Amino acid sequence: MKRNIFKNKFRAVVITVVLLFSVLSIKAQLPKGYENHFYKGMRYGLFKPVNYNPQHKYPLVIYLHGSGDTVSWNFGWYNPPQSIEDPCFVITPKSITKGGGWGTSWNKTHSEAMKNTLEIMDSLIKVCNIDQNRLYINGSSMGGFGTFSVLAKEPGRFAGAYSICGGGNPEEANNIKQTPLWIFHGDADPVVNVSNSRNIYKRIREIGGQEVRYTEYPGVKHNSWENAGREKLLNKWLFMQVKGVKHEKPKRVEGFKVVSSANGKVELTWKMPSVPIKSDDEVWYYKLFRNGTLISQIDGTEDTWSDSMPTDEKASKYSVMAVNFFFKESEVSKEVGIK
Repeated sequence: MKRNIFKNKFRAVVITVVLLFSVLSIKAQLPKGYENHFYKGMRYGLFKPVNYNPQHKYPLVIYLHGSGDTVSWNFGWYNPPQSIEDPCFVITPKSITKGGGWGTSWNKTHSEAMKNTLEIMDSLIKVCNIDQNRLYINGSSMGGFGTFSVLAKEPGRFAGAYSICGGGNPEEANNIKQTPLWIFHGDADPVVNVSNSRNIYKRIREIGGQEVRYTEYPGVKHNSWENAGREKLLNKWLFMQVKGVKHEKPKRVEGFKVVSSANGKVELTWKMPSVPIKSDDEVWYYKLFRNGTLISQIDGTEDTWSDSMPTDEKASKYSVMAVNFFFKESEVSKEVGIK
């Protein structure tokens, strides 16, 4: 019996040391400016720009983690180029409540963890020069549901948001659409059914919501945050959202051409906007159409695309439209067929 008690105590000490070492290792990887704090018993991470200048207004980001994922990750917001080009405050609260710790948009009130998070943000706004026209929120899985929950209960408070493998209540679409939003989900997700994102996106569009984009990854399961993390313009899009600023549609795409390639694919090319340009003319993504039907959305950094499945190569006619970072669409180019 004594031997078993000793073994159990020794095992507990080893586990404690391992956990402590893990925490210290994670902390050691985090940059200067990041600190862990506690508020009403809830741990949260706070990143403050290293060269904080009280005369300068800073954006603020809230990240809501997934169920059980309370690791203090070293996010890109803490590092160059973001920390140099557009430094920001970041709040990363840690909820130990599994199965909806951030609440959902089906709930009528904020969860305790979400109340605490918003109180932390409000207290920070009082003591630091934070731009309240540039507050952003995002999350994955449980955090994705939490993002929709906040947008439903705090309509229009945040300048921009994105949700990854989460979901929202379609009945709250009118409130949710007050915030520019990008939604991500994998169509093979076995944990959170893709319908949770599809349905809220569809409803927002049905009631006239324009500032929403939905990206679905074919064959991707519950790890769609990996795909979203590879979106080149996600961070740029988020930080370009500013409340109270009006925008115009971008210029029509120039130099759109269609040619046949030797391998049977139809190659599309176009001319990217010249630099320098107005922010309204910067392209977030292109919409490509075949015979008037949308066939693909291409990142704004690209200027070519191959159509490997034309319905009828000789009869197919293509057109392109540019979408800027503020959801404004250009006029559609003239349809071009294969010469």
